[in-house]
This record gives sequence, C-alpha cells and structure tokens, in this order.
Amino acid sequence: MSKNLKNIVISLTVTIFCSAVFLFVLYLVKELKLTYILIVIFASIIVGLIVYINLLIFTKQITRLSSSLDENTDKLEKEKARLSYILNNMSQGIVVLDSNKNIIIINDKVACLFDKKYQDYLGKQCDVIFDKEIIINYIDKALRGESVKDYELSIGKKTFRLGFNDLKSNAKGKASQDLKLAIIYTDITDLADASALKQKFISNASHELKSPLTTIIGYQQLISCGLVTDIKEIEDYCSLTIKEAKRMNEIVKEMLELSRIEGNLDSVISDVYLAKIITDLIDNDSLKIKNKNIKVKMKLDEKSFAVMNESHAYSLLNNLIENAIKYNVQGGSISITLTESEFIIKDTGIGISESDQKKIFERFFRSYSVLSEEGSGLGLAIVKHICSQYNFGLFVESKLKKGTTFTVKFK
Repeated sequence: MSKNLKNIVISLTVTIFCSAVFLFVLYLVKELKLTYILIVIFASIIVGLIVYINLLIFTKQITRLSSSLDENTDKLEKEKARLSYILNNMSQGIVVLDSNKNIIIINDKVACLFDKKYQDYLGKQCDVIFDKEIIINYIDKALRGESVKDYELSIGKKTFRLGFNDLKSNAKGKASQDLKLAIIYTDITDLADASALKQKFISNASHELKSPLTTIIGYQQLISCGLVTDIKEIEDYCSLTIKEAKRMNEIVKEMLELSRIEGNLDSVISDVYLAKIITDLIDNDSLKIKNKNIKVKMKLDEKSFAVMNESHAYSLLNNLIENAIKYNVQGGSISITLTESEFIIKDTGIGISESDQKKIFERFFRSYSVLSEEGSGLGLAIVKHICSQYNFGLFVESKLKKGTTFTVKFK
C-alpha cells in the first residue's frame, strides 16, 4: 500500500513539474504552438491514467485492509466476550496481578464479595482487596518465586481457600509477560461448616458417652475393690450400672442411625404408606402408654403416603411418637392426625420453653425441663435431618406445662 501511494505521488509530481517546465521553455522561445500543446496534453493524459490505475489499486488495498481490520476487530470483541463469560461463570473467583501488584484481571465472583463491579478494581493496587498483611506477604513471596501455602479467608458468612499460582513460567508473548500471579478463590464454606459440625459432634458424643462410662466404672470399682459389701447396695449399684449401660447403648445406636441417614446409605425410595407404621408404633408402645395412663386419639388417612425410604419414615415417626409418650404427664393425652399433606402429633406433656425451641433440633441438646427423663438428645436431630433430606416442612408449637405440637408437611 505504501509503495503504490509513493508511486502516485511521484507520478503526479513528475507530470506537473515536466509540463510546467516544458510550457515555460516554449513560452521563452516564442514557440508555443498547437503541436507542442497537444504533446503536453497527451503526456498529461498518459501520466493521469498511470495515476488513476495506481489510485484504483490503492483504493482496493484500502478496502481490503479495512475489511480485514473489521474482521479482526470482530474476532477480538468475540474473544473478549468469550473470555469475560468464562471468567464470570467460573465456580471460582480469580484475581491476576502484574509485577507491581496491580490488578490486571478480576472476575465478578470476587468483586461481588465486596458489592462492587470488576471494572472498579482494574488497574488498582491489590491492597484494595487484600487488606490483611499476611496475604500481602504471601503475594510478595509468590512474586519472588517462593512456594506459598494456601490461605483460608472468611468474608461475611463464607469461607474461601486462596491459592497462589505463579504465571511467569507459562507466560508467552509480550502481552503475557505482565501476568505474574493468579490468586484463586475457592468457596469451602460447606466443607468448613461440615468440619466444624464434625468437631462439635465428636466433642458432644465424647461428653455424652463419658458420663455413663464414668458411672459404670465408678460403681464396678467400688464393688470389685470390696468397698461396698452390703448386698442391697451391691444390687442397687449393679442396677444403676445396667441403666447407664443401656443409656450408653441407646446413644451409640442413635449416633449410628444419624450417621447412616446423613451418609444416605438407605437409597431405596418408594411410596411409603404411613398409617400402618403409625398404628404399629402405637401398638409397640402400648405398655408405656398404659403405664402413664395416656389416652391416644388417632385420625389417619389410610391412603396417605410419602415418597421416601421406609426406614427413614419409621425413624421420623418413631422419634416423634416416643417423645410424645416420654415427655407426657401421667393421665395425659396424645392426638395424631395424618392427611395426604401432613402429619400432626399433639401431646399434653411438660412442654418446651420458647428459648429452647430454637435449639431442640441440635445434636445432643436436652432441655433442663426433661433432664429427669432418659434420652440421648439425638432423636429430634434425626427428625430434622430426615425432613431436610426430603424437603419436608417441620414445625413446632409448645408452651411449658401445656404441651407440644409437631407438624411435618409432606407437600
């Protein structure tokens, strides 16, 4: 293109210069004849044609170049949109820094954590995001090529693992040379919550199992060392030992049941007809009901069913019915209603305080009002987990010394 442009300029310059000189010479020698004028005009036409041809070639090249430029611009825009889409739809957050710790790339996953747009951070120093000195130190080490461990960072209610990835070794081309360090945000909130829950569970389980074990060991040591010789006392201590052993067995059994439910080991799902299970559970507990002189009123829809695992249905209903019997008063009553959409069990027992109602579904929690009764504190945690697993609604209404109502909504 530059060569053609040069040819056009030279041709025009030469034509104009030669024509002017030739006419000037003719004028000086008084020979400005028609023949010479025609020669000059003819030469100018020839040169003009040459200029015109070069001009056409130049125009075509300009058009081709413009088309190529538009095509490349379109490709760049599409590539930019594709890159932006990939960055902003990543499951992880990403921040890319240059050697001066300026932010070159950042996606919305990170910017949204601070209620900003990614454009607000481009070109700025990294300390607008990383305000902890320890993270800045990690960045400095990583930029120097030193190995850096992942760092756990809490932002609001979320927990992230920050990974520091050196980009210098992978950089190719001049544009890539400025990309020095990529910091990856991985959301580990669920993992952190699960870890904290696991630690709490182990701590609570250890405490709950330690208490009956201490009692069992203590009484048996008194007997085996001969510190207790009275037959009646030995029988009482043995009875208490058996009671605590049974309590420990109940805790272990319910811990295993909760673990099995949480691990989703019972994967067979079917239409489970609940009326039959409820009737069987009431029959199994008939002795307990008789001993407390509890009146049971049932209104059951025989066609009502829930789509779930049968053993989960049994655990759900059993824990709610057992609690209604265990924490009821002498001569109390239990009302059970089953429809297509919900299960309601109402008792006239000791009730639950308003403050405790927020905690009753926590593992091993036991209200002060029920400590006189045996229990593991896991029953309602099992109920809650089953309901969560099947997206059932679970509601409780209770007043101290008035009774409690649990409602499970299937739909």
